[in-house]
Amino acid sequence: MAMTETLGQQIIIQRANSPLISEVDYEVRNGKFLTTAIDAVYDQRDRVFPNGTGGFELEVGLFFEDGEDLVRVDKETRNQIIEELNILAEEMGGFCSCQYELGAHQVEVNQSPDFLLKGNWQISDVLEFHQKVDYILSTVCKKHGIRVMSLGADAMSRMDDTPRSGKPGDKYEKVPNYATKNSVGLPLMREMHLDHEPDGTMPGGIYATQFNVAVESWDKAIKMADLATMTCPYVLAMVGNSRIINGIDTGWNETRSEMWSRTHELPMGRRSFIPEKYFGSIEGYLEHISKFPLILEADSFQSAMAIAVGMTWTPGKIKPELNENLEVEGLLFEFRAVPAQLTPVENTAATLFAYGRTLWGLQEDEPLIEMDKTEKNKEAAIRQGLNAEAYYIHSQDSSRHTGWRVERADGQEMIQIELERAIKGLVTAGHGTEDNLRLLFNGCFGVEGGRLSPSQRIVRGIKQEMTGDKDTEFGDERITTRIKAKTYLAVVDRLMEKGRLKGLTKVLTS
Repeated sequence: MAMTETLGQQIIIQRANSPLISEVDYEVRNGKFLTTAIDAVYDQRDRVFPNGTGGFELEVGLFFEDGEDLVRVDKETRNQIIEELNILAEEMGGFCSCQYELGAHQVEVNQSPDFLLKGNWQISDVLEFHQKVDYILSTVCKKHGIRVMSLGADAMSRMDDTPRSGKPGDKYEKVPNYATKNSVGLPLMREMHLDHEPDGTMPGGIYATQFNVAVESWDKAIKMADLATMTCPYVLAMVGNSRIINGIDTGWNETRSEMWSRTHELPMGRRSFIPEKYFGSIEGYLEHISKFPLILEADSFQSAMAIAVGMTWTPGKIKPELNENLEVEGLLFEFRAVPAQLTPVENTAATLFAYGRTLWGLQEDEPLIEMDKTEKNKEAAIRQGLNAEAYYIHSQDSSRHTGWRVERADGQEMIQIELERAIKGLVTAGHGTEDNLRLLFNGCFGVEGGRLSPSQRIVRGIKQEMTGDKDTEFGDERITTRIKAKTYLAVVDRLMEKGRLKGLTKVLTS
């Protein structure tokens, strides 16, 4: 590359030589818009931006019970529910807004700008949002005889047959079609014991709870993104809850991230979850988001950047806010790896674990383990959860964090180390006390003698329901018969009732 070339120009050359991009007219036009946007962002890389605010998103699915089946609601019913949700939310002060997502039965709930977290927000502030969302969802859906499912993935629905929200020609048609046609991801059916191979509509059956936080600099945002990638396997091991797919026990702890990753992997690399390498710098991040086809037609510099960022689904997404003059008005960081949980308090715990663990790494200037070890951690987390060994960063002097080295530990030992780090990260940042955070994490995820992930809890409950033996211990063996929706829902209902943890909620909101 000539030294006189800007970063944007270098990227446009790379795009021109990239498969799926170089011969597509609209991608050439997209690239020209993107070049200018990238150079504008890069030129402002040393600016300091407002920080301190944060906001949440939650995705859920809506279902009818039809005899012993669990059936996704149709798009028209879902749209009516969204209208009623927004009316009720407005009556409660407008704390959130609801809209549709890719799946025709999906609802996305976003915290409204006037209700964003500010300063030294506490556990109770996060929990309040999730409790309010839970209230409006349960209030509106109960009137229509609709069940709300807030888990990592649809457990009873075929993942290759997801009705879509979108209209012909919009992003919910174009993007999944493109991924289905061009994906190079390895087959999942045999590995996950599924009847049908998932395609590009698969994200229409998966759900997340996401946290967006404003950060003041690109250096901080890049470090957060790389830490979020490194620690993503710890999060998935502890809060993975998508083991049941299509009524089949896959035996995996966490299928959501892998199905999304494989169905949207293109010849130029992974668009989802663990990238091929850490970003390391603003150049690395901008190069990563720019190498993929934008698929959608950009009509401005800002829209080109928004599409490039919006369709990159790594554990940590960095979102520059560009105005019409191409000035960066703010920098948002989004945690994307956390699957939706059954109850408000569990959504609170899962999100705070991911955020707190990243905060600790920032505070201690934690080095990164090699990417191949992060890859191995991810494989262990999604397949075995807390039953697997994992690599982690150990420091010889725990008070000064010197002598960093990579070690291995079993899942139970590893997650205890990582939880303590998350607690320290949150406490140091002023977001809670050690006692309350430990109470939150232990109350949601601890069991006598160790911890079980939500996937393990669900499968243990199903085994107990199927055998009638409430003392059945959890085992690693798969359930080999197809699970009935009635059985699954009975277990989920019990876990939701237990997971609301009224005593814990009282302590955390006091």
